[in-house]
Amino acid sequence: MACITTCATLMYAYFAYSSDEDEKAKIAKFWGWSILPIFVTTMAISFMLKPRREDRKYKTLLYIQYFVLSYVSEFLSLIGKGFKKGTVGIFFLKGLVLYPALLILGMKLRSHIAKLTNRDLSYFLTNDVVMGGAFIGLGQLAFLMFASIRCENANDDWKECRRILTSQVGLSAMVGLYVIIKLASGVVPKYILEKHTISVKKFAAMKMNTEEFVLADLLLMAIGCALFMLGNYGTEGDIHNDEERILLFTVMFTGLGCLLVTAVWKVIVIRGELWRGELSYERRHIEAISSTSEEFVLTEASSFWICVAVLLTTLESNFYVASAITLDDRLFTIASMAFPIVALAFVASFFCQPRRHSPKDMLVLRLHGTSFFYVSLGANVVRNYRNKQLPWAVAYLALTVLLTIFFHFGFKLRANIGRLPDKEDLETFLVNTLGKGLLKTSFSVLFLLFRTTKCAFEKGFDVREKGGTAKCFDTSWCALCIAIYLICWFVMNLVGSSVRSEWRNDLNLSIEKIAQMSHISLRRGLAGLLTLVTGVCAIFLFSLMSAKEMDEMIIRVIGISGIGASFGVLTSEIYSSLKAQSRRARAEIEIAVGKKQDQQNYAELAAKMRERRGVPLVEDQEPVFKRCEELLGNGWDDWGSEWEEWRAGGPMSRVRSRAVSNSKSPDVKMQMKYLEPKTGEGSIATGKAVGVVDCSTEEAASSIISVCSNEKLRVNREEGNPARVELREKARENERVYAMVHKFPFPLANREFVFRMISKSEEEKALVAFESVGDEVDYEDHRVMSSGDVDLKKLKGSRVELKRVRAFTRGLWLFEDLPVSDETKQCRMTYVVQIDAGGYIPTWLVNKKMPETLGAVQDAIDEFRTDADLQSRQIENTDVVSECSWIFTGIGFLLTSTYSVLVLFYVTRCWTMSEDFKISYWSISNILWPISSASFGIAFMSKPKRTGAGYKCFLYFHFFSFMVVSESASAIHYYLGGGWPKIFSISFTILKITLWCLMYRQALKLRETVAKVRKG
Repeated sequence: MACITTCATLMYAYFAYSSDEDEKAKIAKFWGWSILPIFVTTMAISFMLKPRREDRKYKTLLYIQYFVLSYVSEFLSLIGKGFKKGTVGIFFLKGLVLYPALLILGMKLRSHIAKLTNRDLSYFLTNDVVMGGAFIGLGQLAFLMFASIRCENANDDWKECRRILTSQVGLSAMVGLYVIIKLASGVVPKYILEKHTISVKKFAAMKMNTEEFVLADLLLMAIGCALFMLGNYGTEGDIHNDEERILLFTVMFTGLGCLLVTAVWKVIVIRGELWRGELSYERRHIEAISSTSEEFVLTEASSFWICVAVLLTTLESNFYVASAITLDDRLFTIASMAFPIVALAFVASFFCQPRRHSPKDMLVLRLHGTSFFYVSLGANVVRNYRNKQLPWAVAYLALTVLLTIFFHFGFKLRANIGRLPDKEDLETFLVNTLGKGLLKTSFSVLFLLFRTTKCAFEKGFDVREKGGTAKCFDTSWCALCIAIYLICWFVMNLVGSSVRSEWRNDLNLSIEKIAQMSHISLRRGLAGLLTLVTGVCAIFLFSLMSAKEMDEMIIRVIGISGIGASFGVLTSEIYSSLKAQSRRARAEIEIAVGKKQDQQNYAELAAKMRERRGVPLVEDQEPVFKRCEELLGNGWDDWGSEWEEWRAGGPMSRVRSRAVSNSKSPDVKMQMKYLEPKTGEGSIATGKAVGVVDCSTEEAASSIISVCSNEKLRVNREEGNPARVELREKARENERVYAMVHKFPFPLANREFVFRMISKSEEEKALVAFESVGDEVDYEDHRVMSSGDVDLKKLKGSRVELKRVRAFTRGLWLFEDLPVSDETKQCRMTYVVQIDAGGYIPTWLVNKKMPETLGAVQDAIDEFRTDADLQSRQIENTDVVSECSWIFTGIGFLLTSTYSVLVLFYVTRCWTMSEDFKISYWSISNILWPISSASFGIAFMSKPKRTGAGYKCFLYFHFFSFMVVSESASAIHYYLGGGWPKIFSISFTILKITLWCLMYRQALKLRETVAKVRKG
């Protein structure tokens, strides 16, 4: 920091002793103003780096650094100006009043910061000083300075950079002042500052006192001035008229004044409260402060914002009507530039009070929408018709129809938002999505609007000049299109937040779903593609906003294409979200009714089982229980050992035993044994699961016996299984017969299970055994069915009727009572099942299906949980992404292969190509190389847990086909082209390939490290 401030003194020393008047003017009016914010901010940061150093040596160092930057630099500047009249007085005024006052203030702030607690001081130094001040603050100031330097190097006369210098100095001064205010605020503990922070919640409800109103206005004005300076950042040329100079300096000093007044006001208020004893630095006052703060639940925003929106939309409509009457392009341009801000205000007013549905409120909303959109669009239709621009008139008519559809769905969306829970969802929607989202989008749109003034300054745009608006039509069109994209994205966020929080994981599109490409429908895929098109159009148009000349047809086509894509995505999202929410609401009602009925049936079955406690089984039921109970003792206690074979003649080496690692049941311990089949044999697997359920043994057994309960039938339909029925044969009270057909992936046939379940109840335990039977089931004959669900369209194949394979199963459910804890009955549930799938099943499918089968234990546990416990477990156990989809790997391989083929094509054909074609090639190559490299990195790390030899070979081939082939081809081109020395081209290529190989080796190690990271 001392080195940076010393550079300022050296610059002023050169200014003082330089004999070139032009160079001195350049230093004084260009370099001095351009670099001054960096020097001042650096000095402020230096004061705060070591606040607890009170020794004389360190303080002397600070005094010397401050003296050199202020007094010495000021005196050298005075020498360079030749001690002109007035400059000496200013020097003494600064030296006797300003600089000592700033030094005293800085030392006092430094001493107060030293008194902070270790925790607060650590937070202040790491976040405010180092990160916010040194890295972000000085980084932004350096970035802003480079634009002026670039302009000065590009022009012979530095005066042609006065516009960009003015914008840079104004913006740099605001950034520097903000950093200094942030550093100065470190003297007050964080919890005290939070009391004086204006929250979006208060701002939306307009529940603010006078102080907060004034501070909010000042901050908004400061942000607007900063956005204006940022939008005009990079404007080249000299300031040629007083109006432009007055505008730039007024905006600059207004922004600085607002920031300074805000800071001084807060200092006075907090200092006064400290003097009166209302606040203290001690932590024991936190509870007192939080208890006095006003807490309220925000269910609607203030009507003030609706009045503001009505005022803005009325003015906008009047401008459009006036432009249609007078055919004045200047009015139309002004209205078009203000349209995005007004549209955002209308959207905010439409959704800010979602629970008001009275006829009066709905009439106000409809009149507001009609007076804004329909009047404005109608005026544009008339204007284009009078100008004989019929295609644009038809386009505005089509837009009117589209907005009618938006209004229809908008009212439904507003009703859904009004039904959100108060604290959990509605307040979050109003504060985060609507409030903060509106501010962010408005600032972005304002930046685009002010970006058009850059063109106005450079091209001499004058709204009073006839035809002057055409000079900046291209820039304003690009800004308008990008602003419309941002508004559509803002509305899509509103649509996503209109879904209840417990439904969002299922209904909304998340990054996890995109990474895995799972649960994404065709409509979602098309919407994602259109979103990508919109983003590409926005990036392209934003890059063209800085161009001096544009092709009007290109920007029109790209802008309209982006608007069409964004409207398509928005329409799709609104429609699908409303439809999904309506369907989900009906399903939840059906689920609640079905669960209530299931609980009643479980209670009746449990009562009957208690009555039959101790009743012996019938003769043909005893062998079934005996065979099923044998499954519990087949080597389960020895986790990793082979178990005795339960299929005669099978060698033990074919048996694999392991724990189930890919289970989605966190409360269940699972094991699995798999007998690898020979040719012509079936695939046999045995699994065991153990869990604890919060109910009695009879209630748990009743849940398992009810295979065709409402909840299980619903899950069966969601999984796409064709049939799940209970047969009418009820010869005994404790026995039932079921038939199920499970869906298997193509090209495997569906599997049919027909089995009987037998239950018995004993003291402190209950058992349910099941085993397959050889009965044939006619699923079209409803007379043989007692209950269940059959989908004959799925059950019947298009070629082979009733295409399915009979599978064999046998298993046992054991329920044992546990000691009562917290007045809650609990029982241990042990489930063991053996399945012969009736044909060859791949090992990967067995590994997938067995955990799903054993997941019945987790389903039973969830069924007897409370809704709150079940919801918290669902939130904690959302889908964890362990690897990305193959689509990303394929796209990465496709891009890298395209780049390699392009390089090879150029090397083999470059001798016959024209110079223009070579230039085009190198332009495309320079664009594709970073994209291909990034796609290679993404594809390389997308599946870190894939450590098999086959996938590693694919990675090696991917690396060789991209880096090695492209680098070798480039080396051959340079070797044969003669542009470089041959030995240099060969050596440079060998060096690059070696570096790539070393980087690839380190990337493999990084990939292995990532694979070992804990799940989640």
